[in-house]
Amino acid sequence: MVGPARSAENMIPYFVVLAVTSLLSMFSRLVSGAKHTVRDNRIHVKSTAIVGTEVIDSSTQQWNFFDYAILTLLVAFSGLRYGIGTDYTTYHYMFSALVAQDWLGSIAASPVEPGYTILSLAVKTAIEDSRAIFWVAALITVVLVFVAIKRSSTDLFLSLFLYFTLAFYLASFNATRQGIAIAIVLFADYYYKRNKVTFFLLMAVAISIHISTIFVLAIYLLSRHLRPNLLLVVGMLFLGAALASSAFIEDQLSGLLVGLNPRYGGYLIDNPTGLGTYLVILSKIIIICYMLWIGREDDSNSHYRTLVIFSLVFLVAGTAFKVLVRMEMFFGIFIILAIPNLLAGRKGAGFHSFLIVVAGLIYLTFYLLNYDGLVPYSTYLSMGAS
Repeated sequence: MVGPARSAENMIPYFVVLAVTSLLSMFSRLVSGAKHTVRDNRIHVKSTAIVGTEVIDSSTQQWNFFDYAILTLLVAFSGLRYGIGTDYTTYHYMFSALVAQDWLGSIAASPVEPGYTILSLAVKTAIEDSRAIFWVAALITVVLVFVAIKRSSTDLFLSLFLYFTLAFYLASFNATRQGIAIAIVLFADYYYKRNKVTFFLLMAVAISIHISTIFVLAIYLLSRHLRPNLLLVVGMLFLGAALASSAFIEDQLSGLLVGLNPRYGGYLIDNPTGLGTYLVILSKIIIICYMLWIGREDDSNSHYRTLVIFSLVFLVAGTAFKVLVRMEMFFGIFIILAIPNLLAGRKGAGFHSFLIVVAGLIYLTFYLLNYDGLVPYSTYLSMGAS
């Protein structure tokens, strides 16, 4: 039974923001005069030949008033929240404990990675109010994801809709540092074949924000040499199950994480998840099978699908070690680029999009009903927080 805090009425703000964002993205598309093209040739970027199929939509990359309106809305909805998100209080006190006049001491005493601590110190030097860090985190996260969508997606509306309804946007409310790191990884993907130096510099920044990104980088590089197929899906499911049922994670991997950051010492204790995670796994398998089906004759941007398949390892292993479920977002977020690009120019794309919208709304409702810290939404403006 749904408690009063999770009633349909308390979820309204999220659906209002989704509706307005979706409407603005459709207006943006109309203004830009969208036209999908698929190019299969050699693309030369700074004398480096990139061979393969790349989905290109020049109109998506054009910015207009509606794009800035979307950014403003999504940043404000995240930045204005008060007490929303399971980690909100943690980051509030962490920011308050920093001493802007003693950067070295604050970095040394901080329980989190130096990159995030430096960012927080820079913010606190300018604004001492702890609410400022949530605004800055929202700005970085949303802008980087939005730019990645504008650069790499053929359908702004569908990408943003998936970003919101599959809860990648909302997950950053519960995992601020990880949300920033995920956004950087998505943003960095654009540079992998265009400018390797920029790509690795961005990944280094992401690692400095959240150390788990070092594993993401290794898997990302591996994924570039693998093709998405059912065999890979089965392999990832078996690997996840093997990790969930073994002592490897709790022993060896836990020791490795302690070496990287002592704060993670207790993260990998045996902490099983509930039914919700199993339903998420089922949903993700359905999405992956759908992508493999519609992309069976489409090689464009296949690494997006490969990365999404890797998310299964962390979801399945996360049934035994809850914290690992968060890791899947690094890979699952590539759904927001994979599906729109696979549907570009496809016969019956409108019907596919309709089904995706319905499924997305159902998933978002389930997410809001089953995950703590998000409902009821509240803002410090309405609560008079100081």
